[in-house]
Amino acid sequence: MKSDIINLINNIKNVQNGNVKIINELINIILHINYNINAFFNLKKKYVIGFLWSMVKTINIIEQQKLFKEKIITLLKYFFIFLSNKVIQKNLLESSYHPVDIKQFIFSILNIKLNENEITKIDSIKIHDLVDFIKYLQSYPYK
Repeated sequence: MKSDIINLINNIKNVQNGNVKIINELINIILHINYNINAFFNLKKKYVIGFLWSMVKTINIIEQQKLFKEKIITLLKYFFIFLSNKVIQKNLLESSYHPVDIKQFIFSILNIKLNENEITKIDSIKIHDLVDFIKYLQSYPYK
């Protein structure tokens, strides 16, 4: 998972060069996290925070280019909020010697675009929505 996160971060930084691997990498990481969330949170903080940063960037690209249906984009945003909440609960930002991680985390949260309609939808997401979401990601046609 660590190498997938590093690849996603690097590819996000180079997205202006037309790199299209980011969606596949994001989906792959989400499926890994869904399978074993503890392995994700056992990574070094910089990988967890780096993933959240790259996840927001990827969601914004997907939304801007209308690559997924609105419902899937909303569920991606929900998953981001879920992971961000876990980061806060696990006190992963408790570090005086890594202020970059904290700043990057805050900027990640500020970069997620949520309108009132999406907030209402996210607030009403049910477990079956998440099961369907994972099924959708598992059946996503990799290029």
